[in-house]
Amino acid sequence: MIFRSYIVEGIIIKRINIGEADKIITIFSKQKGKICCLAKGIRKIHSKRAGNLELFNVIRAQINIGRNLDYITEVEQKRCFSQTSQFKKILVAYQIIELVDRLTAENQENPDAYELLEMALLKICQQEFSNDDLFRFKKNLLVNLGFGLPQKAEFDSIDSYISSLTNRKMISNLYCDTI
Repeated sequence: MIFRSYIVEGIIIKRINIGEADKIITIFSKQKGKICCLAKGIRKIHSKRAGNLELFNVIRAQINIGRNLDYITEVEQKRCFSQTSQFKKILVAYQIIELVDRLTAENQENPDAYELLEMALLKICQQEFSNDDLFRFKKNLLVNLGFGLPQKAEFDSIDSYISSLTNRKMISNLYCDTI
């Protein structure tokens, strides 16, 4: 028996507009790691799924297997981490999801990295997330994903190490430096 769909629970870490009404949604899930899926008609005014497919949301989605790209058919929001209105918290949350997006490969299961991301977003929503917390998150994520740490594990050296791993600077770091 061939299954044409699967169900995942994950955190939305990226969205890209495609055409007039569609988006490519990147979900970091506990079961399958990072997955990119097409959300058809999500940008239409009457879309019922649009509110559930926002950044930082924890969702449960049914995904059908497509030829080139899988596509989301049903979605249920489990938790929302985007309820904060503090600019600094939003910037830190963006930095965290950008790190996860850049450092993880598609379809590689990593429940520990998922738990690390979920706990960091929860901490950002509940209280202040300090620079030490961000530094600890970066170190734990690098170790968890098997990259290890640079010889001199300091705040600036970790950022340059991550830039060397991804072959480009983190976009969110540019905005975090202005605060």
